[in-house]
Amino acid sequence: MSGVLQVVYPAAVSVSKDKTVSPSIPDLNGKTIGELWNWAFRGDETFPMIEEELKAMYPDIKFVGYKTFGNFHDPSYEAEMMAALPEQLKKNGIDAVIVGNGCCGTCSPAVARGVVLVERQGIPAVGILCKGFPPMAKQNAKSAGYPDARFVEYPNPIALDSADTVRKNIRDAVVPKIAAALTTPVKSTARERKRGPASRDIIFEGSNEEIQDYFYEMKWSDGLPIVPPTVEKIEKFLKFTDRDPEEVIGIMEPSMASCTVWKVAVNGVMAGCHPEYFPLLLAIAEIMATPEFSVKDSGATPGWEAMIMLNGPIRDQLKFNYKIGHQRPDCMPNVTVGRFYRLILRNIAGFQIGSTDMSTYGQMFRPVIPENDQVCEEIGFKTVAETQGFDKGENVVTIVSGRVCSDPMQTNGSTAEQHLDYLTDWAARMTEPYQTMRRYQDNNVLFLSPAVAKLLAGSGYDKESITKYILAHAKVTAEYFETNVSRFNHWQPYSLKEEVGMGNLDPEWYESDDPKRMVPLFWKEANIVVIVVGDPTRNRSQFFRSNYSMGKLTSQAVKLPDHWNEMLKEAQM
Repeated sequence: MSGVLQVVYPAAVSVSKDKTVSPSIPDLNGKTIGELWNWAFRGDETFPMIEEELKAMYPDIKFVGYKTFGNFHDPSYEAEMMAALPEQLKKNGIDAVIVGNGCCGTCSPAVARGVVLVERQGIPAVGILCKGFPPMAKQNAKSAGYPDARFVEYPNPIALDSADTVRKNIRDAVVPKIAAALTTPVKSTARERKRGPASRDIIFEGSNEEIQDYFYEMKWSDGLPIVPPTVEKIEKFLKFTDRDPEEVIGIMEPSMASCTVWKVAVNGVMAGCHPEYFPLLLAIAEIMATPEFSVKDSGATPGWEAMIMLNGPIRDQLKFNYKIGHQRPDCMPNVTVGRFYRLILRNIAGFQIGSTDMSTYGQMFRPVIPENDQVCEEIGFKTVAETQGFDKGENVVTIVSGRVCSDPMQTNGSTAEQHLDYLTDWAARMTEPYQTMRRYQDNNVLFLSPAVAKLLAGSGYDKESITKYILAHAKVTAEYFETNVSRFNHWQPYSLKEEVGMGNLDPEWYESDDPKRMVPLFWKEANIVVIVVGDPTRNRSQFFRSNYSMGKLTSQAVKLPDHWNEMLKEAQM
């Protein structure tokens, strides 16, 4: 049939096997209940209420509080806490666990992971989710092999409720469901999972228009037209690597699915990439599969997007735009590689809007951000790759989360400090004291136009000193700091004096009792990634805030195949 195309499967299935949840406990009297809290959404209020209500139902019940186990939400310490949890549960004689509170797009998956880990120890667990988030937690648990994981719903967005309303909802809606979840037998729906289509299996035949409709209906596309992934097109990509197509790059959460070299090629084809982009696509996939990068937090309610930065000769070899309008939908490599990242998130990591992706508003995927390496060389700046420990001239891709960006600010003046002070002002406008209170290891990004970079370099500033200047000069009043931390902690009192006294903050946060005194805004481990990019003739810069420790700044060398130059020349003829 003329015009008929045969396409392969672009997604991946979980490698986990379904398991039955731990048996329920008919009577909670005399049992020891552990509490896991992700340090979010008022658990310090709700857990004491839960204890009080359960004790009224089961007088001999005992509790081991969340402080015993620690915070399991933030990527910077979740792995360590989770590794210690099994022994902690055993040591404290835990019979069942309550996990809370899931009311956002990262804390809800954290609740699901907590429930799953406890279930793996043969202990029943139940998670608490706010309205709208149980489907997300259930899908995460299902992908991890527990389709019957226990979850209960708090009936509102808990951040909007008064203390009295929270107490009423805990008493009337949450605790009865917790008791029922832990004491009622669960009918298992665990089953043997299907293997899924093999790499070269044809999953659909039809015209280009029919393929577009089918992929959209199956939620394999992003709403834009895709290039049909035929075996012929995929094989053209595979010529640009020496790796086995079935090599597993890594397992991606929350789907718990294998990302293979083949799947990277499939989604690269769909995104509209050229075959010669393939080594770069593989490096991006390797970052996404790195646990420290925390791709599992991509469904966050702020809707962060990846900021993909590029250094090295490959920038010009693949004809990336790093000057005027590099973030516009215009230059094919910039745009299609950025789109590829989003398709891998959808089809391999398993992020679907409304279930595993709970971004409140969301953003469009970002085009790649290639650095102006020549200007860096000219003015003595290290490239992003070099600041990440790579050698000059290496082909390196670096990714970090981007939550929100500033105005493309125009800075003016003949002195470096005039420019730096305005950059600092914008960085301060976009940063929450809450980030410092939680001691997040942020990696924010600053687009610095070549013109401004040259002026700063002429006054003796390099990337490191630019970062230090902004972090040191971004200050707010103590009153503002305490008020805003309290606002993010549901108006619970917050005292810089007490925090310094407990050693949680350095002495400079409390040098007097004057509420108008200026205190640092950034936590000492915050970072700003300075990248020289954009129109060489303009004096505009832009500041991007990262999503806390999620989408952690991660770099990967781009591995080129043998005979790269000859292959590239042939492909671009």
